[in-house]
Amino acid sequence: MPEINEGFSAEKVPHAEPALSSREASPVVSELESAHRVKEPPVASASGTLPGQRATLKANAIGLPGVLFQSITAMAPASAVATALTPAVPLAGASLPLAVVAATIACIFIAACIGQLAVHIPSAGGLTTYISRSLGPHVGFLSAWIFLLAQPLLLPLLSLVWGPYLEDLVKLLTGIDISWIVWVIVGNAALLLLTYSGIQRSTVVSVILGSIEIGIILALSLTMILRAPNDVATLTPAYSLQQSFGGWGGIFQGMLFAFLAFTGFEAAAPLGEETTHPRRTIPLAVIFSALGIGVFYTIGSYAGMIGWGVSHIAGYAASPAPWIELGQRFWGWLGPVLISFVTINSALGNGNAGINATSRVAYAMGRSGTLPHLFARLSR
Repeated sequence: MPEINEGFSAEKVPHAEPALSSREASPVVSELESAHRVKEPPVASASGTLPGQRATLKANAIGLPGVLFQSITAMAPASAVATALTPAVPLAGASLPLAVVAATIACIFIAACIGQLAVHIPSAGGLTTYISRSLGPHVGFLSAWIFLLAQPLLLPLLSLVWGPYLEDLVKLLTGIDISWIVWVIVGNAALLLLTYSGIQRSTVVSVILGSIEIGIILALSLTMILRAPNDVATLTPAYSLQQSFGGWGGIFQGMLFAFLAFTGFEAAAPLGEETTHPRRTIPLAVIFSALGIGVFYTIGSYAGMIGWGVSHIAGYAASPAPWIELGQRFWGWLGPVLISFVTINSALGNGNAGINATSRVAYAMGRSGTLPHLFARLSR
């Protein structure tokens, strides 16, 4: 059973920092150590190839902004604030911001651990390589296949978000009714062409899409904070709908749903071989994305609670689209339009980040022999 074991040679990569040990520096794990491991090519130079060897991922292709927004857009922050945090409300009630703060703290600890692994093992295999190197090849093999079976399901799910939203938005603005199926096809084709064009262009688009969705949600949040009655008790268990343990029972149950909204901050890891100074950049991207989006979620959840009204919070949980209603309430007709737009934007950004991560892990699996070597072929 081959291991997802990606090497990284500091000596042959101009941008890499000195390896921490000979084991980390070597692109090949000695067959005397483990006969079942498959030899890996060293990471390419900036030209993308090494003499006598097949093409590899292009080193130094992206910097901190691109890698940071790879993680940010993988979390789909606008959609998370507008929809993913809602299931926590029946548990945490209007104290949702406190549950988000608790989830943020937990995610920062996890991000710090992932960052430390990225310091030692910058690899296209991402978490699958970390697991393989730390817990053994068998567990790594299973984790790689679980990832590869689950992650590709993200794009069809996202298609069911941007497709209907685009159909409704275009019909509202133009009066033209174009089936959501058409928008699903167009969106998937655009994402595949974008990611095929290269990681540099793809991450630039991630920065743009991520900035748009964060900007719009923050603008609406600040509008609600300035216009609605503020209530700092939402940052305490006072409004928890589960009063066990003084209200903390509802907070910790709600925290589980809030934690799910952070899924994706680790998505920077598979870009390790294409990042400038990956041993420093990847940890920063993972930690800053978890911290920054945690603050963003806290602001958004607080604004949503006071904007809706603490005394009527049950209606927030029952609403199929609470932020569209909040947009209507505070921004008039423009609010639902912008929230619909930002939801589409968020889904497309999430899809772009998902393809980037999945394709790198599949590449690493093909390179190690876990998948057919066809998956290790590059377009350029």
